[in-house]
Amino acid sequence: MNKFKDMPVGISLFLIFLFLLNIVYFCVISFSEGIFADYGYTLDNITAVAHILIVVFLGILIALGLYFVLLGFIRRDVWARKFTIVFIVWSALWPIWGLLVGNLVSAHVVILIIDALMIVYLLTEYVKQYFEESKIFRYGDWTLYVRIVVLKNDGRERPIYFFSKKTPKSGTPCAMPDGFEVGVSDRSSMPYLQKIGKPKPYKHGDWTLYKRKVRLNGGKVITIYFFSRGKPKSGVACPLPVGFVVGINKRSGMPFLRKQG
Repeated sequence: MNKFKDMPVGISLFLIFLFLLNIVYFCVISFSEGIFADYGYTLDNITAVAHILIVVFLGILIALGLYFVLLGFIRRDVWARKFTIVFIVWSALWPIWGLLVGNLVSAHVVILIIDALMIVYLLTEYVKQYFEESKIFRYGDWTLYVRIVVLKNDGRERPIYFFSKKTPKSGTPCAMPDGFEVGVSDRSSMPYLQKIGKPKPYKHGDWTLYKRKVRLNGGKVITIYFFSRGKPKSGVACPLPVGFVVGINKRSGMPFLRKQG
């Protein structure tokens, strides 16, 4: 129900109108003065088993068709738009039949025009864009966005991916890029993208291992490793480097790295 409320107004009105049109036509008009009544299938005289089976079968088809239309639109499945067009074409066969036998000609002409307009509506960019959003990656209440930034050092463009619960000032919703998966920050519980197969940061109890590059006075750059319970001002979380094991400072209880052996 919440997803239905989140639909654009135009999509919601289209679905409501589609449901009402089919229910009124097949359940009211067809059995009172329409095509079914023209062949003796009225609600008062449907007593033969064959007649009952036909009516029930058609009712099930219509109910299933409308159910899958609604389900596809709610989930924004890419097949839903084409399925709805097929369903409308199928339902339009009945007023065409009515015109061929001369039953309620004016009413059936109006219904066919409405069916044609609904198909045209489904072919508009507005509806196509609605289903394009199904490709947008979402993680719970978070939506994945991408923003293109220009690197200062070489002028190259680089995509920056980030999650947001609200519409950010810049960036567009996007699909999950190839080769990435979702990670979740232990500190903020905010999702982020990480490369598939990337080693996870090493943890020792409440402590997380970080690394940071520092430049010595002689100009040499080295990597230092350290543990922290909170996110430090600099450094990135990292896995345990090869050839090292964890030791514990007896006085502070803080873990540290030392060479194995």
